[in-house]
Amino acid sequence: MTEPTPQTRPEADTKQDDAPQGRTFTQEELENIISKRLAREREKFERETSELVKKAQEADGSKSELQKLAEQVEQLRRENEENKVTALRHKVASSKGVPAELLHGSTQEELEQQADVLLEYVNSTKKPTSAPEKPGAPLKSGASGNEPSRDDILKQILGHR
Repeated sequence: MTEPTPQTRPEADTKQDDAPQGRTFTQEELENIISKRLAREREKFERETSELVKKAQEADGSKSELQKLAEQVEQLRRENEENKVTALRHKVASSKGVPAELLHGSTQEELEQQADVLLEYVNSTKKPTSAPEKPGAPLKSGASGNEPSRDDILKQILGHR
């Protein structure tokens, strides 16, 4: 067998020569370096955490503002619907000739039906003008002021005083 040639031997030497010739550290120096690095990372972590907490709080604040706006929109929708029903009630009341406060309902059909029922009742309770019971008794005028008006009758029917 042949012995290794000088060419193979220097390759092994060059591998060792290529390795960095770094400084060796004592245990104390390593602990100091690691402690400084950990302190920097801890500060970075705390900074990032506090920024995320601030962003989360801002997002919560925005969320509550959005909730407030959504509640305001809902309130305005309810008021709009109430105003539409009130306008419809007055429209039906004026077209049918009944007081609006006696009508209760949310659709035109309901309000018209209720107005028709009220008118039917008022017309059925009107006393027909008849001749006096006793012949020869003096006639009374119809404007005595004691008879209730149509609005009064409707209010009595529905329990409004």
